[in-house]
Amino acid sequence: MFVRGNLDLGLVSWHTFDPIELGTEFLEPRRIEVQRPTWQLRASCRGVGPDVFFPSRGESSAAAREFCAGCPVSAPCLEYAIANDCRGWWGGTSERDRVRLVRQRRREAA
Repeated sequence: MFVRGNLDLGLVSWHTFDPIELGTEFLEPRRIEVQRPTWQLRASCRGVGPDVFFPSRGESSAAAREFCAGCPVSAPCLEYAIANDCRGWWGGTSERDRVRLVRQRRREAA
């Protein structure tokens, strides 16, 4: 999969080219456009490799916590992760933390 980014008004637009494999031949790539919220442009983690936010089992998540601790957009990041069922570290929380948070919110709303 090949990814190339550009900016649109109000959203970051990522153009993904996904070659369709058929046996050993490739057909023309399909262009898929994904819109991302502009708050991601201000995130402390912007430009950081994904390994930091998707640690393997047993690896430390201290680096992810450190990036998120001082991030100016951690609140919208957290809400985005909850709304989109994201994996890895988002908004200073792990997947497990977000499951607990969603359960807590549901109990408080009832």
